[in-house]
Amino acid sequence: MKKILFITPYNSTFIHNQICKINKKNNITSKTYLIYNSYYYLRNRTYREHILGNFLTRRIEDLIYCPYLTLPKMLLHHWSYYSAFMSVLHRIHNFQFDLIHAHTILPAGFVAMKLSKRFNKPYIVTIHGSDFYKTNYKISNLRNIRPYSLKEIKTLRSTFENASKIISVSKYLTKEIKNYFQNNKTVTIENNFAHHLFYPGDKKKTRGKLGIGKDKKVILSIGNFTKTKGHDVLIQALPKLLHKHDLILYLIGSGDLIDKYRNMIRELKILNSVKIIPYQPQFKLREWYVASDCFVLPSLHESFGIVILEAMACNIPVVATETPGPLSIIKHEREGLLVKPGNVNELTKAIDNILTYKLQSDYYIRNANILVNAKYSQETDNLIKLYNEVLNEKNSVI
Repeated sequence: MKKILFITPYNSTFIHNQICKINKKNNITSKTYLIYNSYYYLRNRTYREHILGNFLTRRIEDLIYCPYLTLPKMLLHHWSYYSAFMSVLHRIHNFQFDLIHAHTILPAGFVAMKLSKRFNKPYIVTIHGSDFYKTNYKISNLRNIRPYSLKEIKTLRSTFENASKIISVSKYLTKEIKNYFQNNKTVTIENNFAHHLFYPGDKKKTRGKLGIGKDKKVILSIGNFTKTKGHDVLIQALPKLLHKHDLILYLIGSGDLIDKYRNMIRELKILNSVKIIPYQPQFKLREWYVASDCFVLPSLHESFGIVILEAMACNIPVVATETPGPLSIIKHEREGLLVKPGNVNELTKAIDNILTYKLQSDYYIRNANILVNAKYSQETDNLIKLYNEVLNEKNSVI
């Protein structure tokens, strides 16, 4: 029986789904340590709801909450990382784990490295993208996040060098990680989605349930309302599309830019053609996918884009941007359409093609369905294979 200690700063659906699937395996048991910034938890309602997992449909067994102390504006970052380590250490008690799997290189990877040295156990780190791209000032600025300091870069390199393996969630991210660290210990295991929650349905019945007109063309986009997600580009594309199509755009999510988007919608005089819906639990998201004619991910930068897989699984054609995540999933004009990020005209044309040419859209849907069933159903087996490899290497050294 292998015992895995998971560490994550995210209480998100894809990490939940991954860990829950692993826990279903007969020869594995685990505990998950959720580290979170106590300062932000008290001051930020959105962050607090994320940590509490208010939108999740199922819970991880043996989930242990680990608040750590930090200073306002994340001063003395290294001290904060050490605080996260101590928070986990004090809650391990008698859990005799064999392997540590950390999600994000900082801060979770740092915690894993410290635990590894304390207990002489190997660790693996999954890099999700945002944690790595903080090494790049330009991308950090685009994502509106603080880039790593020089001291954090040093800590990040140490965390990487001491890990047994690094997991990347897309092939394009893997390439960038290998170029940065000049090391071949990185492997690609792409994110998966909840197959049992996302599958095709009856569009007519679903629209009736949601109160959507049966003759409307429906565009759907799901994601946080942040600069990186590019929803403003999608909103700007709508007036031209409305000249040709009787459509409605549903934006599902929440975030700091919601008021900006509402002002844009008002200024463009498309109030009746755009609806902003609060973020929905996964089991409700399926209905919105099924009711749609086109799913759009207009991100300016996207590390993966699990919503693409969810839309594909529901037989909805996808338009996304030429950023690392979508490029790893979609081949242009085979599983969907790809456009340059931030380009309103290209995005408008791609959506128009999806809404206008049904045979073309059906072709994308068929290919996408083959893709998600063939490629995105082996994540758990690949992870367990990697766990065994790392543990066997550890035992052979001993």
